[in-house]
Amino acid sequence: MSNIKKEDNVVISTAKINGRLISSFIRTTLPLLVAALLLLLCSNPLAAQNAPDTVTIKLPYDGPEMRFKAVHLGISEKNFFASKKITLGSREGSQSYKERLVDTMLSGSFIGKRKNGKSDWLYYLGETEVSRGQWNSIMRWMNRQKGKSLSAQGSDNPLLPQTGATVAEIYRFIEGLNTWMLQEQSSRLPKLYNAKAFCRLPTEAEWAFAARGGIEVNKNVFDRPHPYSEDLGKHEWHKGNSSGTMRKCGSIELANPVGLKDMLGNVEELTVSLFSPEYQQGRFGQFVIRGNNYSDFSGDFNVAHRTEFASHDQQGKLRHPSKVGFRLALSTSIASTGKLGRELDKEFDNYVSSLALPKPGLTGHSSPAQQAEDNCREYSKREADRFKTDIEDKKSEISRLLRLRNKDQVALSEKEQNNLELQNRKKELEAQIHDLQKQLKARPTPDVAKALQQKLRQAEVEKQGLREDLVRLKKIAIDSGPLPFFENESEVSKQRQQIKDLKQQIAVLPSLKEWEKLQQDFDKLQKENQASELNLSKKQVKERFFIDEGNRKQQKIAELEQNLKQKQQTVEDLERRLSDSEKKIAENANFAKIAEKRYLEALMRQAYTNAYNAYEELVKRQVIYLPEKDSASQIQAEKAYSQACQYIHDYWQLVVKMAQTQPALFPEVKQDVSEWLRKGEKENLFSGECKTQDGQQFLSPIQRKSLGLIERHVRQVRNGRSRLPDDLIDSFIDQPEFQ
Repeated sequence: MSNIKKEDNVVISTAKINGRLISSFIRTTLPLLVAALLLLLCSNPLAAQNAPDTVTIKLPYDGPEMRFKAVHLGISEKNFFASKKITLGSREGSQSYKERLVDTMLSGSFIGKRKNGKSDWLYYLGETEVSRGQWNSIMRWMNRQKGKSLSAQGSDNPLLPQTGATVAEIYRFIEGLNTWMLQEQSSRLPKLYNAKAFCRLPTEAEWAFAARGGIEVNKNVFDRPHPYSEDLGKHEWHKGNSSGTMRKCGSIELANPVGLKDMLGNVEELTVSLFSPEYQQGRFGQFVIRGNNYSDFSGDFNVAHRTEFASHDQQGKLRHPSKVGFRLALSTSIASTGKLGRELDKEFDNYVSSLALPKPGLTGHSSPAQQAEDNCREYSKREADRFKTDIEDKKSEISRLLRLRNKDQVALSEKEQNNLELQNRKKELEAQIHDLQKQLKARPTPDVAKALQQKLRQAEVEKQGLREDLVRLKKIAIDSGPLPFFENESEVSKQRQQIKDLKQQIAVLPSLKEWEKLQQDFDKLQKENQASELNLSKKQVKERFFIDEGNRKQQKIAELEQNLKQKQQTVEDLERRLSDSEKKIAENANFAKIAEKRYLEALMRQAYTNAYNAYEELVKRQVIYLPEKDSASQIQAEKAYSQACQYIHDYWQLVVKMAQTQPALFPEVKQDVSEWLRKGEKENLFSGECKTQDGQQFLSPIQRKSLGLIERHVRQVRNGRSRLPDDLIDSFIDQPEFQ
């Protein structure tokens, strides 16, 4: 029993120790681990995000699925408001107010991984335009949710783009799609912290950045009218390849660099942005339409092309444009991410302090027109530098070709000299051969020599026989007297003549030694002749080779000259384009200057009017109303003071806007306005008060004097004082310019 109790005590003690250790771990170590984990997650918010490259949404009633492609921005900053500065508009020096160059900022709504593994801000755009089948599936689902019929807009081809919808109908479709996604496809939606994705129309900047190729192309390609190096017809539907008819969504052969199809062609696309000449200009119209359509020529396709949507015709009827469709973007709500308001305030302060804001900033220190002009100049300067670099490269290539040509010409001259020497040598050999041939012709051939040798042997035999006959005849004549068979002397003479002729023939024939020597000479000449013919054949082959080589060199020189001519033509084209670009820069600069001058003049006229009105109200308050002690006068005094405050606030806003314009324009505009006011004085149009008499407006010299006040305040704003001075209202009529 004692042993059992001891063991039980050990078990109980061990359990107590373990319980204390666990309790201590929960009180001390576990909170530290949780805090470390939270710190790790909060210290690197980007690491917790991983939005996919493609998001696929299934639609009700087995409708065509909707695919969204990630458009990366190349921003690795951890700041919640991190953004990318992009330049939009036409790089071709367009004079249209719709396509001027302008800078703007573009931010992402999600964080994902790029191909290099780095975290990056991104947003999503639909791979294609919204199709009729996708439209009908959502509309049928919405009708069913409301207890209506399942019918929807009919379609002869559900894969064609949905066109002809009004803005209200499009927003109703987007509302239904967001409801469907959040209720039925929530697990497929990417998130940013606590904020889930939702659909909307893309902004103009989002559309244009993706249409230009985003960060998937270099800057030169990004600035082109379109980002395609090969045939446009492989990427976009236009009049040349569509036969002037609308095509199915995504049926084009190739996507653009970020994986989107039909961005520039097939149908034009509605955006969520309001139409304005530039993003900071201030005057806005209806929605912006981007892109071209299937009935446009390929030469008219340009990423910068933009038009304004017209919702109604002149008779007030709703328009249903048959060539305008839309594609959707995925985004997230800023306020739904789970970040507190003070956290967002801090993030935005960090963003502002990082000087990430574009021109103009929060208060503005440069004009939109100046910004557009600077952008145009910067782009044109880059183009000019690129052209000059190309020209230098072409000139270097031409110099290399000229050196090669000169080298080939020297080699050709050497070959020609060698050919001349070979031709002279050939003539010498031909002369030697001719002499040999003459010698050979003067001498007998081997057959003739053999025949002559045979005849010589026969002649020797006959000669010996004749000699023997002659000796025999002489002996007979001596012994017997005249022979009876010789009838007369003439017969004897004839025989003698024959013998004499035979002796002459024998005498002219060479001896056997001479014939042998002649044969040796002939064999020698024949060998020399064969050697000469062989040497001549070799020389002729070599001469033919040099002639062919010379012809090849001459042909290469001709090709080099043609290439040189083409390079020179290219250089001339580049120089001409550079000249045209510089002319366009000058035209744009002059246009921007005139526009900004008019803008500044309008601001200045409005500013001196507000300054005068404020001055008048304050003078009335001080001189007329305050000396009177009755309540009505006091009310009038307060009213005059309130109006003066409003005038001065409006005046200061105009001063801030004038400070955003080019400083060099201010003196010129001020001089023009001052001369106009001074001319009015000379024409006796001024009086001491601003009043209406007989329908004519009378002005005060205070307005002309206020120009100096405006100039001083503009200078202060440019030096950093953007807020309205606290003492300006109370001291307004005492300003030195009014004295």
